[in-house]
Amino acid sequence: MEATLTVKLPDALRRQARSVAAQRGQTISEIVRKALQQYVEDAQVERKTLAAMYAEFAEEDRQLAQIGLAHYAHVLAQEEAQA
Repeated sequence: MEATLTVKLPDALRRQARSVAAQRGQTISEIVRKALQQYVEDAQVERKTLAAMYAEFAEEDRQLAQIGLAHYAHVLAQEEAQA
């Protein structure tokens, strides 16, 4: 099922799209559809990439917190031994 979408374009962009479409033997609709599909796919990849990066950062933060706590416990133990 397809839906019709009305898009307002600056005249210069419309002329450029029409020229590209003619050179490729395509309609402006085909070019816009392909460009929009690529845009959506890129956004999905970006979202997945960001989610993976955030997960990696969270794991690094967790590891650093564990190291910090272990170091803090070691420092406390040394202070108690000296007291």
